[in-house]
Amino acid sequence: MACIQAGHIRSCSCTTRGRIDGSIYFTALIFFYQIFRLSFITHLTFHTSILIFLFLVTTFEIQLVHAHMLRDQRKARK
Repeated sequence: MACIQAGHIRSCSCTTRGRIDGSIYFTALIFFYQIFRLSFITHLTFHTSILIFLFLVTTFEIQLVHAHMLRDQRKARK
């Protein structure tokens, strides 16, 4: 779990697939909350905060798919 919190998703082999998925979505939820809170401080529109949130979720999904592909490649080599 520490390797996910440090942001080293690609090199992490210590967690199961479900933990990685759950951690990614939990982190995205925290980011959404922070962006939503920031939107009131900086007077961003709610639509802008939604777009930023979708960008972050897409980025996390790409990292997640890449991490699973690398893990599957490592398993195939063994």
